[in-house]
Amino acid sequence: MHRHEQAFLHDLEIRLSDLGIALELECFGLGTPRRLSTYLQEKDAVLPDMIVSTDLEVFENKALYERLEEDLLPAGEMLETKPSIAESSIAANSKLLPYLIIPMACCYKQELCIPHELGELIEVGIPTIMGGYNNSGATSIVKALWSEFGQDAIERYARTSQVADMPIQSFHAVRQGSERVSICPLLYAKRADNEVLRMHYPTPGAPALPSYIAARQSIDPDVAGCVMEEMRDPEFMRSFAENASIEPCAKGSVDERTCAEHELQFLYPNQAWFDAVDSQSFFELFNSIERV
Repeated sequence: MHRHEQAFLHDLEIRLSDLGIALELECFGLGTPRRLSTYLQEKDAVLPDMIVSTDLEVFENKALYERLEEDLLPAGEMLETKPSIAESSIAANSKLLPYLIIPMACCYKQELCIPHELGELIEVGIPTIMGGYNNSGATSIVKALWSEFGQDAIERYARTSQVADMPIQSFHAVRQGSERVSICPLLYAKRADNEVLRMHYPTPGAPALPSYIAARQSIDPDVAGCVMEEMRDPEFMRSFAENASIEPCAKGSVDERTCAEHELQFLYPNQAWFDAVDSQSFFELFNSIERV
């Protein structure tokens, strides 16, 4: 967790305390011993009152999400989301409030001419590298491409692709010349200087890694709404858009510049895809991708 996030959460605890709300935080993921999805699968796991997470296995793994679903407040209906996001598959579940979106973009060597359309990129079989084997980065890319272009296309993609442990590694692989094309977070892709490296925002949209807020019925809905609203502080949202190339989802919040230029076009699976592809089938294909 970055310093500004730690500082925001410290201030949030104080603000909520002044309102009579005691906030107790427990962090998972990078910089901590375990992922939230791993913890929640433990038999003695204590379910939190509220979850804010980019660990998409919490929400997309059917067996895991079923432990939470019936007890969740309709967070997605309690606060407003930007219209284009609210109308997309990212906001399809009314029990989850979209919070932030990490867009994935293409970065490649300057001398290459690669298609901007992701389906064509897969069709011509250009080898790519992505990062995030140890988090939701790589799985979000594969799920987005599978849902958009179908099983045959994603099987071709899996045969010609590689996955690194972390997203930044996929960018470094292209920058250092060991790989030709990376699908990586927009923050890294924008480091392209148009001399050695180039980048583009893919069509028909950037594969999206969203984070969500979920609130259980163990807390009063008014309290949950208050905490969620405070979490969407406009200046905090601005810091993500301007400093991390992440798109805030709250209605009225500032847009990330490159995302806005492309009309907030994202790729994220719809519910029909999640219903059709179970976790075991997905990870059989995902784990067939060469790991570097």
